Amino acid sequence: MPSSNVFWTLVKYELKSGYMTRKKMRKGKMPQKIWLMYAVLLFIVFLCFTVYATNQHWGFQLRNVWYFTLGLPWMLFGYGMGAIKNEWENSTEGWWLTLPYSRNTLIGAKYIAALLKTLYILLVTYALAIVYGVLYGVCISVLKGGFPLHEVIFFIVSGFWWYLLLMGLMPLMVSIGVLVAVIKYTNAKYISPLIYFFMFILGYGMYGGLGVMNQKHNLYSIFSGETSPGSSPFPVVFFYFLIAGWILAYLLTRFSAYLLKNKLDV
Repeated sequence: MPSSNVFWTLVKYELKSGYMTRKKMRKGKMPQKIWLMYAVLLFIVFLCFTVYATNQHWGFQLRNVWYFTLGLPWMLFGYGMGAIKNEWENSTEGWWLTLPYSRNTLIGAKYIAALLKTLYILLVTYALAIVYGVLYGVCISVLKGGFPLHEVIFFIVSGFWWYLLLMGLMPLMVSIGVLVAVIKYTNAKYISPLIYFFMFILGYGMYGGLGVMNQKHNLYSIFSGETSPGSSPFPVVFFYFLIAGWILAYLLTRFSAYLLKNKLDV
């Protein structure tokens, strides 16, 4: 049984190797500075468009921006898949699998590293959204001679509830991504349709549940500006579902390690 120091060394390696893989993929392609420039340009264009939409009375509200982030849960799934796929795509799976550690340790290190990556992305995107909200308020103030500060505060708070939910879903979504990627390289490929069906049910339940579990005060009503985001839009039972999701995430990660140990397609 490896020590915790060894485990966290593996996690650090996964984080570093992910960075090196992205750097290798960018080699010979568009430089990172160019991508950053395009991202900034896109940010400015989006800001200008939403300010224009508000100024033209198209019915746009600041809180409506969160609708554009409803696809973020599937990004979490993708990071889980990438944690496993990188080994086969870089032809390092043989080296990785022969490390003197259990499959649970190897999979666990990749899983934790993927969680840290997704957490970083979520925090960065939320910070950028706050910057956007402040700039939006400033622009509207200049054009209309004023903009209520509470609208920016409501935007930030409503985003907080949404990102809190994303962080709660993160363990389960990443574990499913890891499992889907592992199955691809094992003799258990026949269960892939079941996993995708489960993902469909999970997605339907999540997006549907956001508006059904509390019909008077939910994320959709907050994003649309119908209700205030001052208090939690989630009923207590919703947090029970999240806890169940964390337990399931642990079981799925252990199952991924089992498949990699006993069902590897070599």
